[in-house]
Parts: sequence; C-alpha cells; structure tokens
Amino acid sequence: MTDLKLTPRKNQVTENLLQEEEKLFELEQAFGSPLNIVLPESIRQNIKEYREVYDKHRISGKIFLAHKANKSEALVKEAEDQGICIDVASKEELKDALKTGFKGDRIECTGPKNLEFLELALKHGCSIHLDSLSELDR
Repeated sequence: MTDLKLTPRKNQVTENLLQEEEKLFELEQAFGSPLNIVLPESIRQNIKEYREVYDKHRISGKIFLAHKANKSEALVKEAEDQGICIDVASKEELKDALKTGFKGDRIECTGPKNLEFLELALKHGCSIHLDSLSELDR
C-alpha cells in the first residue's frame, strides 16, 4: 500500500499563528480543547482568490459562505463586508444573516424548511432551494 501524505494548504495568517506555539498553549489552557480560532482575514484572502479565478477565466457566478459550516459571527460579518452571498439552512441562520446586514438577494435558503423559515425567507426576497413538492405546496 502506498503511504499518502496530505499536506495542508496554509495561508500566511495561519502560518504566523502556528508559529506562536506558546500563545496557542496559553489559549488552550485558558479555554480548553478543542480550541476554535477564527481568522476573518483568511476568508478575505480566499474571496479575493476566488474573484481572481472568476476574472481570469471570465466566469460569472456568485461566491457563497456556508453559514452552517461557519458559525462565527466574525466570519459571517466578513462575508457580508466583502459582498459575497450566504447559504443558510435554518430560520436562526437566516436571522443571523439578516442581523449582520445581508439582504435577501444575497441569501439562499437550503435544507429542510419549516413554515416559519419559508415565511421569513419570502418576506425578505431570499432565494429558496426547494427539496420537495411539499415544500413548494407550503
């Protein structure tokens, strides 16, 4: 069997943080493990790189942040500040996005949708991805 080695792709912000071993151990001691460190400036660089690829290849499209995978208010705020879109999968995620400043034309609603979620999405003019005919009937 071949021994495969996966090397993580790290940006400079992450690399700099990883060099601060003493600080990381202090944070882990203070807050416990697992320790989640949020770096909004990293998302800014990722968005810039996506836009460069779109421009280089003359691709039109939208860039989305998946709220479910990025619960941090700082990341959601950075996404809004950068003018990208957001994918929300619950009424609470939709409320977070709206509170952060997203408007309905930059929000897509996915996942199972109860009536309250659908009503709030419609009220704000969000894009709704239907998963079934019953969602359409509602």
